[in-house]
Amino acid sequence: MHAIDYLTFGSRKAEKTVVKECGQYADKYGDYKGQARDIRFFDNVFKTYQDAVEWIDANDRGWYDCIGVKYMEEGRKYWLVKIEYHC
Repeated sequence: MHAIDYLTFGSRKAEKTVVKECGQYADKYGDYKGQARDIRFFDNVFKTYQDAVEWIDANDRGWYDCIGVKYMEEGRKYWLVKIEYHC
């Protein structure tokens, strides 16, 4: 089965750390180890979580494409990462 999850992280986390944590998440809930570690990060910062989700969905290339952008909420900035993995 194919799973898609949107994970949120504090924006101060380094991309390398976000990749590691996304991989750990996919390892925990997925069938195969080593998934969700190839994430395309963008410099975009969106006004809302929903704006970020819509942009990610519009720019998804398909087939386990993982994308990370930032968004604002209550004056704070966060990473939003869409990961896809097999479970």
